[in-house]
Amino acid sequence: MKVELKPKNPLPPNVQKYVDHFGHLPSMESFKFLTPQQMDDIAAKALEEGQPIPEWRDRATMKTDTILDKLYGMDPTQKD
Repeated sequence: MKVELKPKNPLPPNVQKYVDHFGHLPSMESFKFLTPQQMDDIAAKALEEGQPIPEWRDRATMKTDTILDKLYGMDPTQKD
């Protein structure tokens, strides 16, 4: 089952361009720990370099053993 996450607030301009270009949102950790301006700056750099941010791109399959794993359909209490 694919989970589609939609932000409540509009994304900063470069983050929206990033999503349109690379096809994925920033990681939930980015939304939690970074300011919109910080995410916008990171997205702008990725767009300039033409490369997605690995931590954003791969987060849906990367288990971190944190409560945020639940947002990606992973059980943080279950060890591999």
